Amino acid sequence: MAGYNIIMNQIDLDHEFYVWGSGQDLRRFNGSGWDYYNYQNSAVPSGAPYFLDTRCISMSPDDKVWVGCAQGPTAGLNENAVFYIDTDDVSVGKKWTFSNLGTFNVPQEISHIYACPFGDDILAFSTPLNGFGGTGASGSYTEFKGVTGGRLFYYIIETDQWKETVPGYNWSHIYDIKAKGYGGKDYIYYIGTTEDYLLFHRVHLNTLNF
Repeated sequence: MAGYNIIMNQIDLDHEFYVWGSGQDLRRFNGSGWDYYNYQNSAVPSGAPYFLDTRCISMSPDDKVWVGCAQGPTAGLNENAVFYIDTDDVSVGKKWTFSNLGTFNVPQEISHIYACPFGDDILAFSTPLNGFGGTGASGSYTEFKGVTGGRLFYYIIETDQWKETVPGYNWSHIYDIKAKGYGGKDYIYYIGTTEDYLLFHRVHLNTLNF
């Protein structure tokens, strides 16, 4: 939009049709401008001394906005991996670090996150840090170059744990995930990758069937 100089990586809509965007911490378009949310005025975790480098966003059926982050150019600069905040009360939320997801030997980013509209599944794709500049650096942005794939995780709400869909498996780079429901918890995920598209069938809570 004219008059705004902001970084926006991805957007999604809540149930009231407000637009939420990732890029630098978190923003919501209120109809005339962007409301800005960070650790000082909401449950968005701190990326201090810089803003939080947020890469992707997805709205869950219970109207939580789920966001994936970049770790930073060196491990330890920013450990935040995934967080959500409640769109009805931005002071309510939760965060997870990359160590909550698994063990990595290079800096990571969550480049894609997907909140399934047919249940409480949250899928997060972690890939080696892409782009340049790092968290909060001047001119930082997400740029797909030399993508190498990554690992796909899912969140178990009952145990508050993240699990890897296929432990140790390096997926082709995932660009998009969509689900088609057939009733109850019977639905299929369609996953767009650099090589082709894949699908798997989800029939039981916390059980992935390929």
